[in-house]
Amino acid sequence: MDTVSVTEGITYGFRIMIYYVAVVVVGQVVAAVGGGMVAAATETGLRQGPNWGLALFGLLVALLGAVVVLAGIFGATYKLIGDAVAKGRTMSPAASE
Repeated sequence: MDTVSVTEGITYGFRIMIYYVAVVVVGQVVAAVGGGMVAAATETGLRQGPNWGLALFGLLVALLGAVVVLAGIFGATYKLIGDAVAKGRTMSPAASE
């Protein structure tokens, strides 16, 4: 059975790493915007009540960011396993028969 070359492994590693970084950065930016909305809505001045509508909307935006991060990580893990299985099948001696 053949093995994966070092350059092929490094190339694949960089591709998946770029995907992870992009998903995490986008998701965390969305979550931070939501958190900022919640903070802005709950910081009140003298005799001023919190803006519960903005706080709820900010919470939903923050949850959306967290879901984006989790979905991206699960999707990348699924792709990694699928790519490994496909590579193993094409490299196995039974595939060449």
